[in-house]
Amino acid sequence: MLAGKTITHRRSILIIGITFWLILGYLLVLAYADIIFLKNGRNIEGIIKSETEDSLVLDVGFGTVTFLKNEIRDIYRSTKKEVEQLRNQWQLDKVRARQAQESYQRQPRQLALDKKSDHIMVKVLLNGKVGAELVLDTGASFVVLSFAIARKLGIDLDKQNKTVDMVLADGRKVKAKFLLLDTVTVKDVTAENVEAAVMPEGMQDESLGDGILGMSFLKRFNFKVDNTNGRIILEKI
Repeated sequence: MLAGKTITHRRSILIIGITFWLILGYLLVLAYADIIFLKNGRNIEGIIKSETEDSLVLDVGFGTVTFLKNEIRDIYRSTKKEVEQLRNQWQLDKVRARQAQESYQRQPRQLALDKKSDHIMVKVLLNGKVGAELVLDTGASFVVLSFAIARKLGIDLDKQNKTVDMVLADGRKVKAKFLLLDTVTVKDVTAENVEAAVMPEGMQDESLGDGILGMSFLKRFNFKVDNTNGRIILEKI
C-alpha cells in the first residue's frame, strides 16, 4: 500500500514539474514580443516598428498594425535580444509556410472537363482578377486571349510592341499582340509570367469563347487529359 502511495506521489511531482516547465516555456515565448495592452481588453504581440506622440506601428510578422495612443492601456517593451529571437522565429515561420504552400501546389489537381461544340473548356482566373473560359488546346504554343478579355484586364495594347503570327480557323493570318500575364490560375493552381497573345479586335473565333489555354501554361505541369472520365490532371513540375 505504501509503495502505491509513493508511486502516485512521484507521478504527481512529475506532472507538476512538466506543467511548470511548459508554462515557463510559454511565458518565455511571450516575452520575446512587444505587447500592446488595449483598453478594450485585447493584447496584441509583435515588434514596435515606429512610434510618435499620438500613435505607434506594430510589426506582427506578416504585416503591420497602427494603434492610436489613446487606445492603449499599457505597453510591454521587449529587449533587443528578444526582438532578434522573434525576428528569427518569424523568418523560420515564413520559410515553413512557403514550403507548405509549395508542397500543396505540387499536389495533383483533377478538373472536370466541360465540353462545348467539340471543345474542352477550362475556367481560369487571369492576373488574379478577371475570370475567363478558355479552350484547352495542347497544339497551341501560347495562351490566346480575345480582345474583350484583354480590355477587361486593363491591358494597353498600344504599348505592346511585340507581335506573333496567328492563323484563324478559316486560314487567315493575323498579327496578335504578345505579352506576359502576371498569373494564370486554374482552380487553385497558379502559373506566373505566362506568355500570351491577344487577338485583334473583331478577329476572335466565337467558338473559342474567351480564348485558348495553350502550352505556355500547360508546360509548367505534368498534365494528362482523360477524355474517358472527362477530366484533366495537373501536377506542378
